[in-house]
Amino acid sequence: MSTIYFSDDKEAAEKFLLYKSKDPFPNIYPALLNSADIHDYIRTTGMISPYDSEFIKSASYEILLEGKIYYWDEDNKDCSKEINKGDTFELKKNSIVYVSLKAKFRIPDYIALRFNLKITLVHRGLLLGTGPLVDPGFEGNLLIPLHNLTDMNYTLVGGEGFIWAEFTKLSPNARWANKVDHERKGIYQEFPQSKKNLSAVYYLSQAAPNPIRSSVAAVLRSAQIASEEAKRLIDKIKNYSLMGALVLIIGSFGIDNCTFCFSISGSFINK
Repeated sequence: MSTIYFSDDKEAAEKFLLYKSKDPFPNIYPALLNSADIHDYIRTTGMISPYDSEFIKSASYEILLEGKIYYWDEDNKDCSKEINKGDTFELKKNSIVYVSLKAKFRIPDYIALRFNLKITLVHRGLLLGTGPLVDPGFEGNLLIPLHNLTDMNYTLVGGEGFIWAEFTKLSPNARWANKVDHERKGIYQEFPQSKKNLSAVYYLSQAAPNPIRSSVAAVLRSAQIASEEAKRLIDKIKNYSLMGALVLIIGSFGIDNCTFCFSISGSFINK
């Protein structure tokens, strides 16, 4: 069941001021947080705004693709654009863009956050990086570099799942010590039965309808072809240069004196 919190960011900011340095749930042990813990911490501390409980998984929370995409074309022209729910963006092959998420993050002193791409995007061959760490105390919008190193263009849709965030509670510290536990409301979300024991073929078919290949191989092949063409051109230029030199010799010394030259140079030209 979906419940949306902090549609007004002011409420989230006020909650964060109360609990930035005071842990509302001291009886939750330092560890990777499960879905029930994630829910209680977000709704109580305002650490993500807006927050929709529909997007909770067993130990992570899904952040949607909404915000602004920064990128530049081949002429270094700024082509940055806003992406909202329902908008589309074509991520070109062999390119990089930067996604500034609409979601506002306010991370308390006792929580650390990591995130990575939604698995469907990973299976398409897109790269984000190695789960960057967002330190306790961070406030702002995440800026995420997104690489497409495949030989295919992909259409991204605003409002669809983009990253999954996981939350880890730090070891105890007197700075945020608190003896009173707030009321618990979070419910643990089990891993969906329908997503268990799926085949590699299923995952790849969900990622893209066509085979996914690296763009690097295509670039290397193009470079190889260009190198071979350049070599053939250089060989032709050498042969024409040699023939031009022989014509000059003939003009200067006459045909009889150049018979020996032709007999030697012919072997080079025919190579």
